[in-house]
Amino acid sequence: MNYNEFVAKNIEREIAHSGKSKTQVAKELGVAPETVMGYTSGKSFPGVKNIRKLCVILDCAYEEILGKLEN
Repeated sequence: MNYNEFVAKNIEREIAHSGKSKTQVAKELGVAPETVMGYTSGKSFPGVKNIRKLCVILDCAYEEILGKLEN
C-alpha cells in the first residue's frame, strides 16, 4: 500500500465514523463530491488547507488522516 492509498483509507474510515455522507463532507469542504471520492479512492490527495478542513469537519486529529510521524 502506498501513502496515497494509506491516506485514502484513513479518510474513508473517518468519514464513516463521522456518520456523514461523502456528499455532505464535500459540501462542508466546499468541493465537488467527485473530489472527496478522489480522496477516498487514492486518485487525488488533499492539500494542507483541505486536510485541516477535513479534520474540523470530521472531528479528528490530523494524525488520524496522515498517520503519526516517526522520530
